[in-house]
Amino acid sequence: YNGNFDSVTDCCVQVVESLQVDLAPTITIGVRMIPASTATRMQRRGRTGRGRAGIYRPVDCLASHGGVVEDATIAEVFDTGIVWYNFGIDHLKRALQAYNEQQGLPNFVSSYEDIAALYEAISSYNTLPEVGVCRTEGYSFALLTGIQAHLCREFKAPAPNGSARWAKFNLKGNAPVPLICNLDDVCTLPTVECDVRQKMMASLGIAINCNLAILGTGVVLIGLWQVCDALSCVVIKNDFELSTVSGKDVLSDPSLWDDLLEECAATVNLGEYARQAQDLAMKAAT
Repeated sequence: YNGNFDSVTDCCVQVVESLQVDLAPTITIGVRMIPASTATRMQRRGRTGRGRAGIYRPVDCLASHGGVVEDATIAEVFDTGIVWYNFGIDHLKRALQAYNEQQGLPNFVSSYEDIAALYEAISSYNTLPEVGVCRTEGYSFALLTGIQAHLCREFKAPAPNGSARWAKFNLKGNAPVPLICNLDDVCTLPTVECDVRQKMMASLGIAINCNLAILGTGVVLIGLWQVCDALSCVVIKNDFELSTVSGKDVLSDPSLWDDLLEECAATVNLGEYARQAQDLAMKAAT
């Protein structure tokens, strides 16, 4: 956005970093294109005709929401603070809280506690040589990149994807990739579990420890549900109410017949018929 232009044609879109907790296996970091915000369009308009009349041509009259901080930016704060300045997680959280309390600044879309827990689980790997290479090269998300490169070398695995950030490490091998997260692109190669990945999953609250019997029971239940969903249906045909009162006690209660007598003409003697019916019912019950 340097310089002074007589005219500017604004495409009205912008590229932003994105972070998604998709549990595949932990997070996915990349870029996406969204409609330009009002702040971005004001910056582009301000480069048109400085000190004189200029022509600003937007291709769209609408703008996206502004005044928010994406989750990827918050993750980059923790990554940069740990790698470049050796800050602790608590210090970075206090700095983010102080920023968020300032009026007039963009606010956080979501809480930064989950991202803080994720980086707290891997902050001890800051001293890896691969992390230092990423810092020297100026890579974004240097800590995540360095840890992933170190694990690929240790497991003799290739690069997770074709991103240019892996070219510096010359990763070669045929073993499954110890994937901890997706950077720039998804990994389509076979993957394998590792300790770092387990720590990151536990920090996100998605780590589950169970024995083989529980897993087998779960697989059977899922299979039955899939078969039922695909081939049949479940229909409630009848329901029963359980109680401690027996049918004999209910039928032998004489007071039940009081509500069954209807008001009739005095010439019709229904009382005698009612008593006879009551006697027959009590005999049948006994």
